[in-house]
Amino acid sequence: MKRMSAVIYVLLAAILWGCIGLFYKGLSALGMTPLQVVLVRVLTAFVLMAAYMAIRCPRWFRIRLRDVWMFLGTGIASLAFFNYCYFTAMDKLSVSVAAVLLYTAPIFVMLLSRIFFRDPFTVKGLIALVLTFGGCILVTGAFTGGSVTWDGVLFGLGAGLGYALYSIFGVFALRRYESETITFYTYAFALLGVLPLCRPWELVPIVQTAPLETSLYTLGIGLLCCFLPYLFYTKGLSGVRPGQASMMATLEPVVATIIGVAVFGDTLQIWNVIGIVLIIGAIVLLNVSRKKEKR
Repeated sequence: MKRMSAVIYVLLAAILWGCIGLFYKGLSALGMTPLQVVLVRVLTAFVLMAAYMAIRCPRWFRIRLRDVWMFLGTGIASLAFFNYCYFTAMDKLSVSVAAVLLYTAPIFVMLLSRIFFRDPFTVKGLIALVLTFGGCILVTGAFTGGSVTWDGVLFGLGAGLGYALYSIFGVFALRRYESETITFYTYAFALLGVLPLCRPWELVPIVQTAPLETSLYTLGIGLLCCFLPYLFYTKGLSGVRPGQASMMATLEPVVATIIGVAVFGDTLQIWNVIGIVLIIGAIVLLNVSRKKEKR
């Protein structure tokens, strides 16, 4: 049951992350830059998590100074670094190519897990990895075009590495802290990384011009697309190996594609459908193989 709960947490996180476009487009239309959206997203989640912990269990705020490196890893090296690289890659490449490079994260997680946790390379794991990456290419339609530059590729790969680092540092942190503590300090250190880059003073006129819209979109992107999914994903890491969790989280582009079609009128091609099937197949393969191992 613990394994099944962990899987559900990871999949819920991926679904909520996939909804980010709903709120990002709203904030972007109001005039926010991508990094300003990141600031709003993380700051909102930080405040929500602080309130939640203060009410639920204040002792969760306690950490040891010698463990700060873990939260520097999840916050700055992962959350802040990943967002910076991802949005920069979007400026230099097409969005679809940047998305595919982001989802090289499972590859990085498998390699890093082999180094730090001695996780073995299994045949089924490698098959799931191929299915996942191939599915992401088909879902995003990256092969249909888009100019590619070497610096853009490097930023895209940097986004994938940063995305992967959360799973690695998160496993170390879970050995000593509750998932709530890890999530809170991830936001705190991510804010330190994002603030110098996003010109926060420019947000004041945006809020003054459209206070209601800004508040609703901010709550959505902070609560539904940051606070809850990072909490769920971190809880999931307590029962799912980092490499498997990273591949399960690639359900995110599937959800984003479905929302694009249903809400924004994007066209769904046959290769997008095949990509969705491949990613879901990889997730099923990972969990079926685990059940067989237990038997």
